[in-house]
Amino acid sequence: MKLSSLCTDILHFLLPYRCIVCGQRLSAGERHLCVNCLANLPRTRFHLSSPNAMEQLFWGRINIDRATALFYYQGEETHKVLHNLKYYDNPDVGRHLGMVLAEEALSSGFFSGIEAIVPVPLHSRKERKRGYNQCMYLAEGISHVTGIKVMGRAVERKVNTKTQTHLNKDERWENVQNIFAANPSDTFLSTCHHILLIDDVVTTGSTLISLAHAIEAVNPDIQFSVMSLAFPSEYRFAMENNEPQDSTS
Repeated sequence: MKLSSLCTDILHFLLPYRCIVCGQRLSAGERHLCVNCLANLPRTRFHLSSPNAMEQLFWGRINIDRATALFYYQGEETHKVLHNLKYYDNPDVGRHLGMVLAEEALSSGFFSGIEAIVPVPLHSRKERKRGYNQCMYLAEGISHVTGIKVMGRAVERKVNTKTQTHLNKDERWENVQNIFAANPSDTFLSTCHHILLIDDVVTTGSTLISLAHAIEAVNPDIQFSVMSLAFPSEYRFAMENNEPQDSTS
């Protein structure tokens, strides 16, 4: 056994890792979430269904090919996952869940034809304050499974916008207009055909659409797919009740 592995095992024994959802001690092989909590996250399974409610958000706004999220944002469990990722200085949660998301979507052919991954960038001031960009860690986890390269600096966030959390639909759109710009030193964007955009939570799709528009400014014929950890639970209940979806919401 390698010394580093032995030290890790000793540290885990003395200071056992706990599930970020239920608080139970993690067993060997478990990371961040126990098997039960990970299994009980309310999956969207959008990668198995196209068209789906998430894709509809982008219809008529960008050249969207496919979209999926790991789980519906519903209940205390998913709230704990997202807050651990964004606010508890625990970025490796993002890398791990990015791997889970990619592994679950891989066999469906979701990644077919995708040439690069672009995570939503944080403004430099916010990234320094938080210490990391959670979307970058999600992208790294997806890249680890798929082998698709991450373009972490292909697009820059020019404006340090206020949080979207408490804004209504119209305010969200206004808040993210023209906040991104493609990096002029990155020539790959102008020749790429299909890019995967990554966000932690997709609600109205406004942030990702603004990001896509910045990329379209240098490559108007590019195609996009979208992945996120979470998607609003109201879409789940609407689909279960056979209610039509508003593609502009």
